[in-house]
Amino acid sequence: ASDVYKRQVSNYKEDMVHKYKALVVDDSKDVCLLAKVALENVGFKCDLANNGVSASALTRLHSYDLLITDLRMPEQHGHDLIVNLLKENYPATIIAISGLKDLRIITDLLYRGVEDVMQKPIDYEILAIKALALLKRKKKSASENFKSTKYDVEEQIESASNMMQKELASITNRFEKSIRDLKNQSKSLESGYV
Repeated sequence: ASDVYKRQVSNYKEDMVHKYKALVVDDSKDVCLLAKVALENVGFKCDLANNGVSASALTRLHSYDLLITDLRMPEQHGHDLIVNLLKENYPATIIAISGLKDLRIITDLLYRGVEDVMQKPIDYEILAIKALALLKRKKKSASENFKSTKYDVEEQIESASNMMQKELASITNRFEKSIRDLKNQSKSLESGYV
């Protein structure tokens, strides 16, 4: 492994609070093992599947932060796996890998929400760093969205509270005026004036 990769791995490992969980799907055992080693070097915990059917079953049993899948496999292609998971709003970051250079498939996957499509042969160190960076960016974005949403909610609560206080003050003023009017009418009746 290159010195740059080792430094980046060291930096990423120091930053990680918890391990991300990844599912690597490829009919090639070598690809699965190489991806697993690279991902584990940057702090991932990995499960492996050799086709889309097995991967689909694993996604129902476990929650994954990352799914890396080949597109061409026996039993169920990666494209079908991805499309089915995205229809179910599966929350994992998805990276497709393939030896295919079909721009229609690549375009389709990217428009559907796949984070990246990498061409084989894969540089597994780059794959691992890219996967980790994507997840960290997603986590940071989610955190910023939460903070923004929290601020918006607090602002809405304060605005609603101010409106309610104004309305309560208005109701109180009308009530007090009604009481004064009733007292004046009562005094007028007592003194013989209507």
